[in-house]
This record gives sequence, C-alpha cells and structure tokens, in this order.
Amino acid sequence: FGALKYAPKNWMKPMDEVEILESMQRHLAALMDGEEFDKESGISHMGHIQCNAMFYNYHTKNGEIEGEI
Repeated sequence: FGALKYAPKNWMKPMDEVEILESMQRHLAALMDGEEFDKESGISHMGHIQCNAMFYNYHTKNGEIEGEI
C-alpha cells in the first residue's frame, strides 16, 4: 500500500522519528477503539503498527532518524 501511496522503497529514506511514532499511535488508538481495519488502506491496524515498528527499528539501528522525541 505504501509503495503505491508514496513510492517504492520510500520507507528506506530517512524518516522523522516523531512521524513514525505518531502514525503508530494513531493506528493503536483506532485499534483500541474497536476498529480492526484502516479505512484508507483496508489493511489491519495491527499490520500498520508492525510496519511502523519495523520502520522505527530500521532507522534507529541505521542512525537515519531525522527528528527527536
């Protein structure tokens, strides 16, 4: 979904740490409110959370985070 919305492998470019965590938080809040699937993508919120966690881990491990908490 992200490759179509943004660009292929866009997630590999340096990302803002806060944006990743805010996205994860939005999906977690929706999941906690009982919404299992994201309305825009049709993908489960848990899938989005897992993707964001992977993005965060990848970028912090490789020192490519642009923002600060």
